Amino acid sequence: MALFLFRGGISEMEKYKINEANQFKFFQIPKELFINRCYRCKLNSDTKLTYTLLLDRMHLSEKNKWVNHRDEIYLLYTKEDIANILGISVRTVYKAFKVLEECELIYQKRQGLNMPNRIYIGKFRPDFTMTCNICTSEHENHTATNM
Repeated sequence: MALFLFRGGISEMEKYKINEANQFKFFQIPKELFINRCYRCKLNSDTKLTYTLLLDRMHLSEKNKWVNHRDEIYLLYTKEDIANILGISVRTVYKAFKVLEECELIYQKRQGLNMPNRIYIGKFRPDFTMTCNICTSEHENHTATNM
């Protein structure tokens, strides 16, 4: 029995049973965000989680048949809703969107006053290499150290 001390007294932590192990749904974070040097350098944790949330939201867009005339799927998701779900500020979401656009991982199309933008999700490109001061300096430092 695992007992935990907390402000109000002692509590026993309730542990999962074997039949409860698969009761949750999970977000899948693409490994490419950690493997690709440019994405790894440019995207902070909030930006990676924002992108992951957008990828997950594509299922709703598919269900609602939110596609343009070229069958490209788009999302309708306010930055306020994203901030609320992730527990971050709206300003942080705006910053994340800016970086995701720079990395060509999303594209936003304005719809009009008081309407959420259409958000298109970009695919990973294996040849994507973005010039990034952080990546360049890390690579140069790593190369100089190993010579």
